Amino acid sequence: MALLEDHRLEDRYRSDRGTSFLTGIQALARIPVQQVRADRADGLNTAAFVSGYPGSPLGGFDLEVARAAALVPDLPIVGRPAVNEELGATAVMGSQLAATQPDCRYDGILGIWYGKAPGLDTITAKELALLPDTFFEVVAELWAAARLHGKVPDIWKSIRVALLPKSDGSSRPLSIASVLYRACASAHMRCLRTWLQEVFPPVLADGLPGRDAR
Repeated sequence: MALLEDHRLEDRYRSDRGTSFLTGIQALARIPVQQVRADRADGLNTAAFVSGYPGSPLGGFDLEVARAAALVPDLPIVGRPAVNEELGATAVMGSQLAATQPDCRYDGILGIWYGKAPGLDTITAKELALLPDTFFEVVAELWAAARLHGKVPDIWKSIRVALLPKSDGSSRPLSIASVLYRACASAHMRCLRTWLQEVFPPVLADGLPGRDAR
């Protein structure tokens, strides 16, 4: 009981000996703390840089890293959440390149990246085109089933909206959908191009092939 009475919540990061009480996310957030401490014990002057996508399955990891860094201000630990996984990975790579420069203040920099599991959410059209024909056969079957039943996979319904500032102070919404959904929808619209031009009157502009607001 005496051990529990002496324990403080901040000890999960400040203490460097004994037993610590941690959740899984807190244990991961302690990794840069523990590594920098171990390096110092070996006589090395190192730092840690953590970046990634805050919407990853590691919910709250970026916040926990910030809490850990705040509790050990003597250790050079920097957490920088990124807009997406790619920018986070680029930032971490930058920390590794910085460690190779002659004017770097540290003997080395620990880089930690976090993000979602690999998938088609952020794959580009160029990368999609490199996949084998069997992949597209499966996608065609999936799209045919979606048309037949009137339902698409839930992940395709998740669309990010970016607000682009305009000169008049307002914003223009830009929707970013799954590249796989966009590819299927584009192919579907190409098949309907002639029908669309015949059914919709010429006065209807914008949003149809060959027409715009001008």
